[in-house]
Amino acid sequence: MAATLVNLRAVANFLSEEWFEQIGAARADGDGAPVTLVLQHTVTGTPYGEVCYHVRLSPGRVEIVRGPAPAADVTFAEEYATAAAIAGGSLPAPAALLAGAIRVGGDLAALLAHQDVLAADDPIPASVRAETAY
Repeated sequence: MAATLVNLRAVANFLSEEWFEQIGAARADGDGAPVTLVLQHTVTGTPYGEVCYHVRLSPGRVEIVRGPAPAADVTFAEEYATAAAIAGGSLPAPAALLAGAIRVGGDLAALLAHQDVLAADDPIPASVRAETAY
């Protein structure tokens, strides 16, 4: 009889404290963008109330941090269903923006200037995305 490997890592719910911990543990230095940019997200209607987090892109590092950014370049506000669909990969962020499901504020010129970096640099590690309940 062949042995079966069992994944003992718990599946985390999107935007839960465990999810943020898994993001932090999975992210390694060396990943990163050639620019410095801070994107803040405020997600409403979550099972945890309103959740705010920010994505910091910098040379050699991309990280997701729970809580508001001290100084965000761009801010996004969206409902939980939209955020979960984007994070889960079933809804492209540009499509959600065009549909008006995401409200954007801050330095829109920075957002437009770095859209190639944003499209190429996924802040959610694939290992976490695969083990997240949305």
